Formats: sequence, C-alpha cells, structure tokens
Amino acid sequence: MRGETFGKREIFRKYPDVVDVTQLCKMLGGSRPVSKKTAYRLLTSGKIKAFRLGRSYRIPKVNVIRFLQNGLSDECNTDDFLIDSVEE
Repeated sequence: MRGETFGKREIFRKYPDVVDVTQLCKMLGGSRPVSKKTAYRLLTSGKIKAFRLGRSYRIPKVNVIRFLQNGLSDECNTDDFLIDSVEE
C-alpha cells in the first residue's frame, strides 16, 4: 500500500518505523534538532502519541507525521507528500 504523498518525495524514509527521543528531535528539527526537553514536553502532553518501553519512549513514525500534518496551516498543500511505511 502506497502512503500519502508529500511534495513528490518520501519523508523520513531513513528512519525506522518506531523511533526514540533522539531520532524524534532530529525529525522535528531537521538540520537543527529540537531539544530533548521540547520532545519530552510533546510526548508527556500527548501531542505526539508514544509508548513506554521501560524508562524510554518509543514513538511510531506515523505519529510524528500525523503531528506534523495536524500542525500545518491550511495554506500548506500536503497532498503531494508521500508517507512511507504507513499502513492502516
């Protein structure tokens, strides 16, 4: 099943289907990763859905993509982006 398209390119292809907090920081910030404090704030508030494995968070990549899509304004056209590894 092909995912959604997002700018004729696949986003986050290099990341596994489930990421850790360090990878989440890089995904959210690109070349300037967001801080771990910001990432934990998003996780503990429930804005990005995740699960705990011991003391660590594990975040399904699809939840990061959903968070980003929900945060985009209506001015952005997200119909051309491809979300890989997303099956529902």
